[in-house]
Amino acid sequence: MSATQNLVKLTAADFLVRSTYQMGKSPVLPLMAASLGADAFFLGMIVSVSTMTGLGLKPLFGLLSDRWGRWSWMMGGTLIFIGMPFLYKWIETPNELMML
Repeated sequence: MSATQNLVKLTAADFLVRSTYQMGKSPVLPLMAASLGADAFFLGMIVSVSTMTGLGLKPLFGLLSDRWGRWSWMMGGTLIFIGMPFLYKWIETPNELMML
């Protein structure tokens, strides 16, 4: 398989995973925060923290994967990505939601 075909497959898989994740998270996160008692300001903070941590951590983990290999970082990230939604069950306050 050529490098171009691998890139196309990787890009398609990434698009599928990210778009389904965003379709689930974007409408549900504000509703969950509101149901936990978050006001409008705190709701904005929760959504902002979610976005800002991604913006800040992705370049760092990209550099680490360049240094120590991509496979282990991809598998670790995948496990975290899969596991985090299951933690929402135990969230009881807006502060806990923001930390998650």
